[in-house]
Amino acid sequence: MIFDKFKAMIFDFDGTLADSLDVWADIDIKFAQKRGLVLPEDYFVHVSTMNFPDAAVYTKEVYGLSEAPEEIVKEWSDMAIREYSENVRLKENAAEFVRKIRALGKKTAIATASEKELVFPCLENNGASQLFDVFSPTSAVKRAKGFPDVYDYAAGLLGVSPDECAVIEDIPAGIKGAKDGGYFTIAMYDRHSIKDMDNLKRDADIFVMNFKELIDML
Repeated sequence: MIFDKFKAMIFDFDGTLADSLDVWADIDIKFAQKRGLVLPEDYFVHVSTMNFPDAAVYTKEVYGLSEAPEEIVKEWSDMAIREYSENVRLKENAAEFVRKIRALGKKTAIATASEKELVFPCLENNGASQLFDVFSPTSAVKRAKGFPDVYDYAAGLLGVSPDECAVIEDIPAGIKGAKDGGYFTIAMYDRHSIKDMDNLKRDADIFVMNFKELIDML
């Protein structure tokens, strides 16, 4: 069994555990339309690994917005909290897989660019609020998900070393950061990262289309 050697699993949230990336696309579009902006195709790629404050600074600088970063963050947060609290669902079989992992004695963590104000209400609404031991946001570390920092922070909270952890991510930057940190990496398919499938299959230790495939590996 592939998971026998691991003491813990670290999960990305958006696009991996949660089917939430449409929310961010809608928020970006509405935010831009309100200001008469047309966002380039690579905008979401740039901000997807950033926390709210860093993404707000990036957006302000790139598009010369008059609002302070704090105002941009507040607007995004208000829009996102409503969606995550009421509408965002976990991916099919995600909660089942986490429950099975925990039943095997594995510790679990979420490592994400999203803040707890989004993640926790979503978990609660999906009946999954008790499935994770620790929460590791990129806002708690110096560098974004192209680096190991957020996974190292999670592993430290769990009390395990990188070689005792598997990290599951849906974007190349997440896989790269985890691999650079010495973690076993699992790439999860998401329709929003379909253009990155070849890179994910190449760079991750394993690639899966859904959580059912992971359950079958247990």
